Amino acid sequence: SNQINRMFSGGENSELLERASSLGVKYYQMSFVDIFGVQRSKLVPASRADEMVGAGGAGFAGFAVHLKMSPTQGDLLAKPDMSTLKVLPWNREVAWLACDLYWCEKEFIASPRNTLRRVLSKLKQNYGLDLKVGIECEFALINRSGDGLADAFDTQKKSCYDAHALMRQYDLITNIVQ
Repeated sequence: SNQINRMFSGGENSELLERASSLGVKYYQMSFVDIFGVQRSKLVPASRADEMVGAGGAGFAGFAVHLKMSPTQGDLLAKPDMSTLKVLPWNREVAWLACDLYWCEKEFIASPRNTLRRVLSKLKQNYGLDLKVGIECEFALINRSGDGLADAFDTQKKSCYDAHALMRQYDLITNIVQ
């Protein structure tokens, strides 16, 4: 439709294809977050990006990913935000993109990304405030089999920030941080 085509009026079609070629990317990981904070995504072959853009975005079944939809409501479209494009350092053939969700040619109201954008806009318009948001990445080190912590001596009930546990994993942690 015309509204969907206008969503992609900024040249995303050619930009996706050009970026894929220049970066050696074979796939785009089109991603969004559901209402529980779980990242959802699908791989789109770079060679088919033009079809995805022509369709208005990557299609997702909203009922299958905790977005308060029923199977009768059709697919959501995930429109990539080109400013978020990042080649995955662990797989240089894949570029990740955050996506804005659309349904029935309008921003999907239950999308956390769309909700954040609306709230930021209201704060600016109503109060003149600019809210800054960021991500703090936290993780746990697990053993190779995935059934326990990497540090067998880490037995405290609340071991977070334990100086001894930290130093036992010093080599690994400093390697990750570098």
